[in-house]
Amino acid sequence: MATLRERVKADLDAGRLWKARDRLAGVLRVDPTNQWALDQLGDVHYRMGDLPEAGRAWFLTARTGPEWDAAEAAFYERYGNRPANLVAALRVRAPIDRFPPAVQERLGLLQRRLKAEGRFWEPRVSVVAPVSAKRSLMSGALGGAVVILLLGALLIGLVSIVGFVIGLLTGR
Repeated sequence: MATLRERVKADLDAGRLWKARDRLAGVLRVDPTNQWALDQLGDVHYRMGDLPEAGRAWFLTARTGPEWDAAEAAFYERYGNRPANLVAALRVRAPIDRFPPAVQERLGLLQRRLKAEGRFWEPRVSVVAPVSAKRSLMSGALGGAVVILLLGALLIGLVSIVGFVIGLLTGR
């Protein structure tokens, strides 16, 4: 079975940028500081022509160079330069100290700018735990069986109660 990196590369090679984007977004839901995924996601958005989104992804990486410069400018053009807007746009879901030093510096600057405005911001920590597909399938099947059993017991109980009430009313 192909690794995630191989699948993303195959998607990119086949021109399925949207599929690569979705795969990378899935990685970031589980591991929001994954530098490879953030860098690749920025590349995908850049290739799609969505520079502000490329800038949003690359803002959380140590990326440098002319592509980053163009994406960063587009990011600020779309979201403005107000720290509250930038924080909302970035949707950081991990502690700042889990990012590379260059990113920690950028995010720390946003914190200081917000503090100067009398606001406080600490990134919300994502609490998504990865679940293996096998475990997910097993718990899904087990959960379905439990629901069926409970519905069956409820139905049997309901039929018994109705039978009892009918028996009382008819004198049987």
